[in-house]
This record gives sequence, C-alpha cells and structure tokens, in this order.
Amino acid sequence: MVETQAPELPNSALLVDAGISNAEEQVPYLPAPEIQGRIPLGAVTEMTAKIIRLNEDAQKFRRSGDFILAETALNEALKLDGNHPTTLTNLAMLEEARGNSGKALALWRSILGLKSTPEGTLQLAQKRAQLIEERVRLEEEARLREQQLLNLRRQIQLAEVITTPDPLPKGAVEFQKDFVLKLNGLRAPLDSSKLRIQLFFYDMIEEKRLAPSNKIEARFLSGSPDWSRDATEVLRARYLPSADKQEKESRRYYGYVLRVFYDNQLQEEQASPMSLLRLFPQNK
Repeated sequence: MVETQAPELPNSALLVDAGISNAEEQVPYLPAPEIQGRIPLGAVTEMTAKIIRLNEDAQKFRRSGDFILAETALNEALKLDGNHPTTLTNLAMLEEARGNSGKALALWRSILGLKSTPEGTLQLAQKRAQLIEERVRLEEEARLREQQLLNLRRQIQLAEVITTPDPLPKGAVEFQKDFVLKLNGLRAPLDSSKLRIQLFFYDMIEEKRLAPSNKIEARFLSGSPDWSRDATEVLRARYLPSADKQEKESRRYYGYVLRVFYDNQLQEEQASPMSLLRLFPQNK
C-alpha cells in the first residue's frame, strides 16, 4: 500500500515560524561594507580603502568559486583590522560556502561579541548563527535516526533516488522520481500485504509556507512488490502540476518525505531536505 495524502503543516505555520527559510540552503550576499572607527587616526583613508577593496575582491572570488584567493584577500584585510565586522562576515560566508559549519558558526558568534558592530551586521550574524545551529541539530538528529534504524537491523533500505529530468530545471512543474528499494537480510518473496509506504511531496506556496502537493501518482513498477524477480523494487512517483494556472504560478516543488514499513515496523525514513522530518514527524 502506498500512501500519498500528505498531512498539512501544523497550524498552517509559515516557514519562518518553523525555523526554516527559503534561503536556508543558500549563502546570502554580504551587506555593504560598514567601516568602524577602530582604525588608527591618520591612516583612515588609506586603510579603509584597502579593507573595502580586499573585501570586494573576496566577494568576487567567493562567488566565482575561487575560495583560496578569497581567503587570501580576507587574511590580508584581517592584518589591517583583525576584528573588522565586514571582514569577519566575509570570512564566515566563505566557511559556509566551503561547508565548514563549525568554523562559520564560531565566526558569526565572534561578530555578535564585538562592540560597536552595525545593527544590520548583528542581525545577519544572529540569523546565520541560528540557521547553522539548526542545521547542525538536524544533522545530528539524522545521524541518531540512522543509527537507530541500523540498530533495528533495517531489512528494507532506500538504495537510490533517480530524478527525471536531472538536474531539475528551476520552476519545474512536472517530473518523476524513482525510489529504488532493496532488501537487507529479508529473504524474498515478501508478503506485499505487509508492506506500507508513505510518500509525501510538499510545495512552497508564494515563498512563505509549505503545503502538500496537489497531485502525485505513485506505483511500483512491478505491480506487487515482493522482490522475487529482482534484488530491488522501484517505486515511481510522478509530480503533476496544478490544473489551476494561478495556483501553478504561486507554488513550486520543495521536497519529499519517504517512510517504509514492513509488518508495522519502520524500515526506512528519508526526506529531502531533512528538515521535513522534523516538520512532519511520523504519526504514532
């Protein structure tokens, strides 16, 4: 049995209420440099100009993917002022782009501890620190969940997710995902009547909130999955656009939640992005 009727977000909460933003997975652009008065008197013009230039160079290098040159420019700026908010902000952005959450979080926290930091920079640092802390927490929850499932000796596992087309074009209104499930310890054939799948797709509505996708079709390619014909079974899901033109333009695909049960025991639990598992927990 495949369930595709997804639950609503509790209380129809907005994304910001749930601790998730549409730009959560992105590294935002920097604010305009705001130079502080810590630079020694008499060297303000020259040093300020050099700090601004080095930070501008660093932003260009980072956005073009040249992280080494970006770091070099920022290190030069730090030699002029080791506690300059804009330079530290650039460095935190760079570490985020590199995937170094721990280093980025330490830098954001150091900015929050500086005196006379511009309000806009403080707000940015606070927001990014909160997002990283949340991401780290979700990663730890995912790791613990993975370990729990391993301890249960998962017997049905998600081996692969194949999306067509791949990569998805921005604003895609129709596509399919193949969820490849394999056995791990169980011997085929299985009793397909004991198999239960929850596959929920969610849309972003007007960049503000999440809601269940209007229409998806999901079926096993083999008809009745028992793994007797192959080592894997493929669950194919088609994401279909809304028939209403206005609604189609206001919503876009955001992610999915997949749960696999056999004989009423959870075998697999995956989501993309992982934050959906927290927003839509398993019903007890």
